[in-house]
Amino acid sequence: MVLINAIPDCMRGMIRGCLQALNLQHRVVRHHVCLQGLALPALIYLYGFNYCTNKLLGLWIAKTIVDSGLFLLYYLEMRFANWQEIADEAGKRAALASRDQQSASAWAGNAARSRSPPATMRKSK
Repeated sequence: MVLINAIPDCMRGMIRGCLQALNLQHRVVRHHVCLQGLALPALIYLYGFNYCTNKLLGLWIAKTIVDSGLFLLYYLEMRFANWQEIADEAGKRAALASRDQQSASAWAGNAARSRSPPATMRKSK
């Protein structure tokens, strides 16, 4: 039973990481709220307290159903994503990060030079 529950949970976690890396996590919030916030408590009540005699088994069944649904919805979001828009946004972020890194290194170089004592105050050998 644990393995049946672990497979959809791991797959959902893997797809969720991809969604975060692609900056698509804002598109799956509604799925997450609907399934984790609304469907999971209802399924826990149904399976955990009414349908199954073993309450823990009912909880596992409810969680497996919700994790499988989230995995499917996350996969569909990635499958039907606008990849050209994602690539353009990633290029803009990379250019912005490069520009910020260059300005930070230039600032660090200026700060290092300003901390060294003037030439008249340096020790001579």
